[in-house]
Amino acid sequence: MRKQFEKQKKPVDWNSLMMGKLPPQAKELEEAILGAIMLERNAFSEVSQMLRAEHFYVEAHQLIFKAIQNLEKKSWQCDLMTVVDELRTMGKLDEVGGAYAVTKLTNSVVSAAHLQTHSRIIIQKFIHRELIRVSAQTLSEAYNEGNDVFDMLNNANNTFYKINYEIENINTMPLDVMAINYIQRRKSMHSKEGNLLYTGFSEWDKLNGALFRGGIYFIAGRPGMGKTAFVVEMIKKMAAFVPVGFINLEMTNDQIVQRLISNIKEINNYEFKKPLEDAPEWLNEKIYQGMQDFINLKLHIESKSGITIEQIIAKLKYWKYKHNIQVAVIDFLQIIGYSEERMRYHTDLENMNYTLDRISQAAKELDIPIILLSQLNRDLYKRGGNKEPDLADLKGSGKIEEIAYQISFLHRPEYYGILVDESGESTKGLCYQIIKKHRDGELRKIKHKFEGQYSRFSDWDTPIFDAPKSFDKDDDIGF
Repeated sequence: MRKQFEKQKKPVDWNSLMMGKLPPQAKELEEAILGAIMLERNAFSEVSQMLRAEHFYVEAHQLIFKAIQNLEKKSWQCDLMTVVDELRTMGKLDEVGGAYAVTKLTNSVVSAAHLQTHSRIIIQKFIHRELIRVSAQTLSEAYNEGNDVFDMLNNANNTFYKINYEIENINTMPLDVMAINYIQRRKSMHSKEGNLLYTGFSEWDKLNGALFRGGIYFIAGRPGMGKTAFVVEMIKKMAAFVPVGFINLEMTNDQIVQRLISNIKEINNYEFKKPLEDAPEWLNEKIYQGMQDFINLKLHIESKSGITIEQIIAKLKYWKYKHNIQVAVIDFLQIIGYSEERMRYHTDLENMNYTLDRISQAAKELDIPIILLSQLNRDLYKRGGNKEPDLADLKGSGKIEEIAYQISFLHRPEYYGILVDESGESTKGLCYQIIKKHRDGELRKIKHKFEGQYSRFSDWDTPIFDAPKSFDKDDDIGF
C-alpha cells in the first residue's frame, strides 16, 4: 500500500484548484518538526512510522526530510551539519535555500514534546490537499463524456482507499489508550449493546460469545446446504434488536421478503405459489402478519447482481453512517463483480485477494463483524465417505484462511443420501456447522435443525446457553 501511495504524482497547480485560496498547510509545524529532529537524538524515531516526505507542503521541507531519511538508512547521526552535508551530496542544498535556511529551522524549536501531535496535524493537512486534488481530478474527468463512468468511479474509490491509509496512521493509538479501550469493550460485552451481537443460535453463541467486532466470519458450503437460509435465520433474529446490513447478489428483493416471511410465520414455501385469489384466508392473513413483522426488522437490504466490491463497501459505509449497522452479511463471495479495469489487468486470484483485503479492512474500519458466505470447490462431489468439507475445499482458501476470524462449513448428510450417522441416529433434518478455524476458540461440530419448507434453521437440542438479559425471553429468537 505504501509503495503504491508513494508513486510519482503530477505536479499540482494549487492556484487553479484553490481559486485564490491558500491550500491547507501547517508550515510552522513542519519547521518545528524538522528542527526538533536535528536537535533531539530520538526525535526521528517518534515520527518515522507516521510521516513521509510528501506529507510536507513546502517542497524544501520535503527535500530536508528525505535527507534525514537517507542518514537514518546509513545509520549516521542526524544533526544540523550531517543534514546539510547530505543535502549537498544529493545536489539539493541550493534548492532548500542553502545551509542558512536549514540552520534557521532549529532557531525556534523549544521542545520535541509534542512531535506526534504535530505530525498528525501535518498528515491531516496533507489529506485535505489530497481530497482537493482527487475531487478536482474526478470533476475534470466527469466533464469528459468519453470517459467510462465506472472506471472513473473505481479510480476515485481506489484513491480514497489509499487516502484512508493516512487516516490509519493518524489513528495510531498509544498502548495506554489501547488498553483503556479494550477494558471498555470488555465491559460492553455484558451490556445491552454488547449482547445484541449474538446470532441467536444457542450452541454457536456458546462457542463464540458475542460476535467479534472487526472479525470476518466465513460460512461455506456446497449449493443445497442451506447457506442463505442459515444467514436469513440469523438476520431475522439479530435484526429484531440491532441494525443489520444484508448484501445479496443472488436473490431479488421479492425472494428475500418471501424467505423471511416464510421463516417468521412458518409458511410453506410452496404456499406462496398460490394466486392471492385462490389462497385461503388464513394464508393471506399469515402473509399479512409476516409482512408487518418484516417491516419492523432493523434490516437494510441491497439485492443486486454483479455489484463490485467498491459498491459494496460504499453501501456498508453509508449504512454505518445513516443507520449505524452493527453487523453485515454478504451472500456470497464468488459472485462479487469487478470493474472492467480489474478484469482486464488482473487474474481471478488477484481479484479475489483484493476483494478479501477490502472486506477485511472495511470490517475493522466500520467496527462491525462481517459474515461472508462462500462456495466450495466442485471436487467435493467426487470424494467418497461422508463428504464433509475441509479448508482445502474453499475457493481462494489461502487468503480466506489468512483474514478469517472464523471459518465454518454447513454440511447436511441427508443431502448426499447418508440417512444415519456413525451412532445409527437418523440424519433427517440434520445440518452440521463444522468449525474448522476459530482464532480464539475451539474447533467442533454444532448440530442444527433444517426445515427446508420454511427456509428455517433452529437449535438441534434444547438450548443450554442462557439468553442475554437484553433479549425478551418470550421472543422467538432461537435461544
